[in-house]
Amino acid sequence: MRQVETFAWNVPALVIAGQSFLLTIGLDSANTHREKALAAVAGIAIVLAAVHFMWKHSWNFYLLESVIERENRRLGRHPVATGELVKSLRAEAPPEWTKFAVWAGPGDGGWRWYLVRDRRALAVWTAAFVVLLAIDVAILVKAAVDVI
Repeated sequence: MRQVETFAWNVPALVIAGQSFLLTIGLDSANTHREKALAAVAGIAIVLAAVHFMWKHSWNFYLLESVIERENRRLGRHPVATGELVKSLRAEAPPEWTKFAVWAGPGDGGWRWYLVRDRRALAVWTAAFVVLLAIDVAILVKAAVDVI
């Protein structure tokens, strides 16, 4: 499970690396319109595949977490879902967690709470990929217009 999770979170970095390479091709005025269009199409394909992969991975994670929580309830064990852990920390944080209290309390973390706790990584990466997708589409449209 850990290898799959590690691989899944390497995907955004690999996409950014691939996109940076393709954007240098798409934005270089020395390249032909065909080369720019091919780089843009490849970039669009990479971004769409990455978004699908990450959303699928996230769905599988929540499905697995739900099954684990159901079995924990059935066996009378403590919950381990992220939401449940945060609730328990809010209620009674262990002494060694005092330096992290700003993360456990509701709304008292300021910008950290907003950016890290309230925003899911999936949504942040999807927004970044949408920006890259828009750049790729713009390069493709510009290449097509320049040919015409």
